[in-house]
Amino acid sequence: VPADVKILGGFAGTETAANERVGTARTVLDGNKLYDHLNLTIANGVAVTIGQITFTKAKTRAILKDGGGDIFVSDCDFLANGTEQKGAGRGAYLKGASTGSAGFANCRFEDNRYFKGEEGHSFGAAMRLESLVRVTLDGCVFLKNGLILGAAGANSWSSGMGGSAIYASATPLTARGCRFAGNCSALREPEEGGVIRLGGASGGSAFTNCLFIGNSEYRGYQSNENKRGGTLTVYLSSVAGTVDLMNCTFAYNGYN
Repeated sequence: VPADVKILGGFAGTETAANERVGTARTVLDGNKLYDHLNLTIANGVAVTIGQITFTKAKTRAILKDGGGDIFVSDCDFLANGTEQKGAGRGAYLKGASTGSAGFANCRFEDNRYFKGEEGHSFGAAMRLESLVRVTLDGCVFLKNGLILGAAGANSWSSGMGGSAIYASATPLTARGCRFAGNCSALREPEEGGVIRLGGASGGSAFTNCLFIGNSEYRGYQSNENKRGGTLTVYLSSVAGTVDLMNCTFAYNGYN
């Protein structure tokens, strides 16, 4: 049986021992807008731990995980990924084969953007989650992911852009003490829109002590008739599915 895998950064270059890391330091993996996944593609059947790494400027996305094992990511930054090529989950795209779980603690997802004229189903600008047993977010920040409104205009943004912060399919999501600010999604088709979109068998999701502030949606030239959007958009596959919110704040979220 293979041992669990650890991918750890945080070395500042002054360590006196091989396993001595600096708590505030980050190892930077910079894709320079040329490389997909920053060479970090995980097809795991065992647990994977990632810590103290900054993932930035990946061509499509920073991390692609496709396997039944668990993954835990802590103290990592996902900055400005996926600006050169369309693709879901620019920061992290996690698939679980209905068995794996994922956890993120004290992570930052910022400026993971859709790009102008993009076409296709690029759901989840910062994070896309599929068929995981559960994903837990503790103290994470999602800032300015999705569209860049300053560049928006008629016909500037194509369809297929739902969940500017998180798109979850068949994955219950637990978020505690997280902040979602300045994210913007496109609202053109019924299945699009939403800062967070919970779909399919994502019942049992819960948000506690979370802040949603200054997020928006961009309609563009199309009518908003029969469109489904909002800061938190829920379209579960069963009427018995539930989403709990406790001590959350929604402020200054809007529609353009």
